[in-house]
Amino acid sequence: MTELVDRPDMVGAQPTVHLTGDGLPIQAAMVTDFVRFAPGFVHRMHYHPHADQILVCLGGRFVVRGADQRLVLEDGGVLIAPAGAPHEIRNESGDEATALVMFPGIHSVSAAGYVECPALYLDRPTPDRPHAQQQ
Repeated sequence: MTELVDRPDMVGAQPTVHLTGDGLPIQAAMVTDFVRFAPGFVHRMHYHPHADQILVCLGGRFVVRGADQRLVLEDGGVLIAPAGAPHEIRNESGDEATALVMFPGIHSVSAAGYVECPALYLDRPTPDRPHAQQQ
């Protein structure tokens, strides 16, 4: 099943193909999605309270930020965001980037939970970042 995701906490559309999860005949206790991130795509700061998130870069380049960290992922690079850890995922390149995104221990993406962290958005001005660039 392919789903086109377009939400206010994201800049750009995110085509997602659900590989495991609800509705499939074989259900592991893990959700796995194949995700394509268009150039300039931003999934702003958020966290999942009920599941870890694992992102494996299959192609392209991702810039991942935590509350006080920055990580660049290229082919084969892996991000593990523990449950409750705020993170932001960006494709700052001019090329599409692809990834496998996994949530172990659950049967649906909604079971991971989702909490936006607008106060931590890196591209919006805040009192401590008055010159942040709007996207």
